[in-house]
Formats: sequence, structure tokens, C-alpha cells
Amino acid sequence: LDEAGLANVPEGHEPGHPLVSCVLYLSNSADDPSEDGESGAGSALTAATLVTDQGLAHGCVAKRAWLCKPKVNRLLMFDGGLLHGV
Repeated sequence: LDEAGLANVPEGHEPGHPLVSCVLYLSNSADDPSEDGESGAGSALTAATLVTDQGLAHGCVAKRAWLCKPKVNRLLMFDGGLLHGV
């Protein structure tokens, strides 16, 4: 769901969302060494994921946020109704 999708939600209704959202990191961030000890700087940049405590309800505003840095095989799971981004 993105900004365009939110605009199409009828007034008084909440948009649908999964119970749980997941992010599986397949590479390290550029500033962390890879598993074999080499720098990740030569690989594609992988950004951290930001998860907020803001839901999709009208007027809901985030008060807290958590940042998860990429690491090979790290699995981030969080409430699917929370806003998140890269």
C-alpha cells in the first residue's frame, strides 16, 4: 500500500494490511563487512528499514521508530499495520 492506494480508501474505512510484515535481508549494508570478512562497499547498497509505531488510522502519528540494519539472513518481522520504509 502506498500513498496512491491510501487515497482510494473510502472515508470511514481502514485499508487492509497483512497481520505480519517481513523483510529478509539477502546482503549486508555497505558499511558492514560481509561474512567472508570483505567490505560490502563494492556491492550494491542495501539500506536499513525503518519501522514506526504509526498505524493507518486517520490522525495516527508516530511517537517511536526502530531502525533495522541489513545483515545476511536477518529476518525482520513486525505488525503489518505499522508504517515502514527504506
